[in-house]
Amino acid sequence: MERLILSGEDWSYGPVVAARGFIQRWRGLRHSPPDASLLLRTRSVHSFGMKRPFLAVGLYRDGTVAASRLVPPRRLVYFPGCHWVLELPAEADPPPRGTVLEVRDG
Repeated sequence: MERLILSGEDWSYGPVVAARGFIQRWRGLRHSPPDASLLLRTRSVHSFGMKRPFLAVGLYRDGTVAASRLVPPRRLVYFPGCHWVLELPAEADPPPRGTVLEVRDG
């Protein structure tokens, strides 16, 4: 598993696991500790099978934050035009919209 640190002008978070294979993407945050986070190459995520909400952050291809949404259990969220979705714990502070996130090894 690749661990990353994401940071912007006034925001930083990590380590974040980059989901690479089908199984990691399919599993998502299910059965993960409450403080787990995940970066997925997709534009939509769901919370079916989840028992707790999480924060979804849509990122454009260049790492710019498009939007963030709290996703309660049994919901689907879609970020049109995005290339990545960052899943964070529900209590995390989301990066501000328009922030350009940089990725480095964590």
